[in-house]
Amino acid sequence: MILTAACHPAAQLRIQNEIDAVAGRGQAPKWNDTDSLPQLQAFILETVRSRSVIPHAFGHRVSQDVIWVCF
Repeated sequence: MILTAACHPAAQLRIQNEIDAVAGRGQAPKWNDTDSLPQLQAFILETVRSRSVIPHAFGHRVSQDVIWVCF
């Protein structure tokens, strides 16, 4: 998420301004503030969607050789 924020400074500034408005400057937001932070929630969800930490599929293998049109 840090890499994504570094690559998008305008989004980072919007999110920081949102956090400052909700929690106060220099304060960390609380769990009950999450409904008031839609930009932060969207940023986190987009980061998880675009840069998954796990592969999207498991390894595949065939149980027998398949010959199809000489390949």
